[in-house]
Amino acid sequence: MTEFKFPATVTSGRGLATVTAFNVDAAEPVFVASESHPHWEGILDGLRTGDPNVWGLFDVATGVMSRLRQISERYSYNGSEVLFDGDPVSGPFADLLTRSLEEGNSDNYTALAKFGEKLASNPSKHSREQAYRFLANHRFQITADGDVVAYKYVTSLGDGLYQSGHASRSKGKPSGYVNGVPVPELSHIPQRVGDVVTMPRSEVVEDPSLSCERGLHVGTVNYFGGWSEHTFEVHVNPRDFVSIPQGEDAKARVCRYYVARVASTAPEGDKVLTDTPSHQWTGDVGYKV
Repeated sequence: MTEFKFPATVTSGRGLATVTAFNVDAAEPVFVASESHPHWEGILDGLRTGDPNVWGLFDVATGVMSRLRQISERYSYNGSEVLFDGDPVSGPFADLLTRSLEEGNSDNYTALAKFGEKLASNPSKHSREQAYRFLANHRFQITADGDVVAYKYVTSLGDGLYQSGHASRSKGKPSGYVNGVPVPELSHIPQRVGDVVTMPRSEVVEDPSLSCERGLHVGTVNYFGGWSEHTFEVHVNPRDFVSIPQGEDAKARVCRYYVARVASTAPEGDKVLTDTPSHQWTGDVGYKV
């Protein structure tokens, strides 16, 4: 039996449950919604807990705007489109975000909105475009914080220490930085779970027509899983994508990643950032089919 704080009642008729609530402080105090309402569960939860923000959920546009404001002031909603910095957001990403907002699935829309904001902070327009195509084509996971779950080939040195599969070929420059400490030139990069590996963005080759060039390389689990000794799961802020080499579009050059775990086995199924009829949220990690 559903219980509600007074004053709210639930009735059933014609196969649909309807909630009627009263807000004496509102100009029009009677609020009504049926279970077909996109914010139905959020309305019920808000009434149960006495959340003062529940009244905004009865109106779809107001409810969407309220949810967006909780994530970032850069997002808004005009009643039919999600806007970012005042410009309409389009494509599959916009469709997923709008649907998640209307359904009230906070895990979905929070992760997607954070991903969009982080991608928008990437300083290169070309990098942003390449990164989104790359992520959409290969159906990557995104974390609850909006970062991309990718993979990296490493070899084991024992005692929880690993190193990059290839050494840097650039003379006169550190091979990279681990937690801010430079790695000597022409070296493999030693790293452990929990480390942050970086390289100055200006030193990562941005030209996608050049394949095996300087940069921190990450990719799909299938790209590395078939021939690597060990595979790291790494998390990449969308801001830190630099280029996607043409002809090898299953990997990317980035300037920063966080080592999340050793992926001893490949996760089941592909991950999806694009729209599909059967998309399903999997906890705090992303969409998959």
